[in-house]
Amino acid sequence: MAAKFGQASQIEMLLIYGADVNALDGNGMTPLELAKANNHSTIAERLLDAMYDVTDRLIVFMGGKKPDHACGRHLIIPDTNSGEISEQLKIARGKLQLVPNKMFEELVMDLYDEVDRRECEAIWSTSTLNAEHATVPFLPANPFLSATRNQV
Repeated sequence: MAAKFGQASQIEMLLIYGADVNALDGNGMTPLELAKANNHSTIAERLLDAMYDVTDRLIVFMGGKKPDHACGRHLIIPDTNSGEISEQLKIARGKLQLVPNKMFEELVMDLYDEVDRRECEAIWSTSTLNAEHATVPFLPANPFLSATRNQV
């Protein structure tokens, strides 16, 4: 409903609370499709960014470039210096393809958390506001998350 009626603040709140960007309504349409159908281009752009948030942050961290979703470029493959892929990289890719989906999902979540931690650490280290007496708030641990995810 928020995407259909152009309620940007409601969309932000739903995203913050973990709403599924790919959820279907009763007519089988996603919020992105509803926003586009009702000419809410700003909301459509925000939903598109939310859909690719994880991959965008990983790509920017690893390659320094952000994909252009408006042009349909959702992934940017880093350039390799040599024309051939090294044997070590081929072995690593083969091993990664053997990982079960659930384990791969956990690996991606841990990788995302590590990127997030490094970004926060970089921001924190550049802060000059009385760094000696700073307070960092922490949320209580969530029993449904791994120890690594609870550290963030």
